[in-house]
Amino acid sequence: MNKSKSNEQRVWHMEPDCPHPNLEPGCPHPGSGGQSPKCTPTLSNITSATLETILRYSWMAFILFIVHVTFTLFHFYARWKVLDIPLHFFGGLSIAYLVAGSIIVFAKHKLINRPDEIIRYTLIFSLTCTAAIFWEFAEWTLDHTITSDCQLGRDDTMLDLFLGTLGGSALILYQIIKTFRVRPRN
Repeated sequence: MNKSKSNEQRVWHMEPDCPHPNLEPGCPHPGSGGQSPKCTPTLSNITSATLETILRYSWMAFILFIVHVTFTLFHFYARWKVLDIPLHFFGGLSIAYLVAGSIIVFAKHKLINRPDEIIRYTLIFSLTCTAAIFWEFAEWTLDHTITSDCQLGRDDTMLDLFLGTLGGSALILYQIIKTFRVRPRN
């Protein structure tokens, strides 16, 4: 499907063999032997997408990080161990929100193709779990370098990982429910 307005304006195409749908003409097709400059993401486009993602989707993670640092500095976790539970849940939720938003923004800027739902949910889940694991690595490192008391034992670490995963899963479940509510019934 080719649609053009003039030689000066962008021409969009969707050819069946093209690995880069919706890009300007000249993109490499199988066997063409190279990549056209028109298909190469520009630093400006990547920067724009990254800044938009940070500004629109990282606010929850940023707030939770500030709350966590405050709770740590003022030893709130030592006084009220239960505070750790909601922060790990909402931490997983905020990371899933950031990943989901990144997919939307980078697809809008045509830096990636928007993945199918199952791929998108798997990506959100796996990156949320990975972030939870690296958070626990950071807690362990702090415990062993500056003698903090972030990790209270294996059970605490496993609960933290579970809650981060649960927070990410909650966002995925919300998106699934929202998707099925929006789709028209046949």
